[in-house]
Amino acid sequence: ADPTARKIYVLAISPYDLGSDSVVTEYYSTHAFTSAPTDSPGNTYFQPILENALLFSRTLFDTGRIGGRSTSNNGNINLSNASGLLDHWTNYSFIGREIKVYCGGEGFEFAEFGLVFSGTCNGVSFTDLSIEIQLRDYHELLNVPLSRNFYGGTGSWDGGSDLIGKPKPLVYGY
Repeated sequence: ADPTARKIYVLAISPYDLGSDSVVTEYYSTHAFTSAPTDSPGNTYFQPILENALLFSRTLFDTGRIGGRSTSNNGNINLSNASGLLDHWTNYSFIGREIKVYCGGEGFEFAEFGLVFSGTCNGVSFTDLSIEIQLRDYHELLNVPLSRNFYGGTGSWDGGSDLIGKPKPLVYGY
């Protein structure tokens, strides 16, 4: 309710651990935070290494037009790795893995934090002192052709050479 109150952002990231062949979930925050025993995860200390909680934007219309579909500009999250706390991340696979960012405040239990972003990882880049996670929202998963059936150009029902590689129309009904 207080817009001037200090906000605590929490990153929940679920990479695939190549060493144990399993998905792990790790939590980090902008400010030191420990979850309550009744939270999920319970009694967990969230390392305060988030340099920026979330840089992400969405536009409602295509450039120069009123109307059309909304598009997202893939964003990023930066974490400090000056202490080497995240060196084990080199054993993780991140592409397409789930990322969530929550926002809460002083005195909140983790269950009271609100979800502000849910998406996937588009890539991770490492430097000596920091790690940048490139984001994409679930909207990007819909950016595929509706029909995956294309003309081969062999003639008849497969189309002529002028149609090679073009999608076949979808037809329903009689």
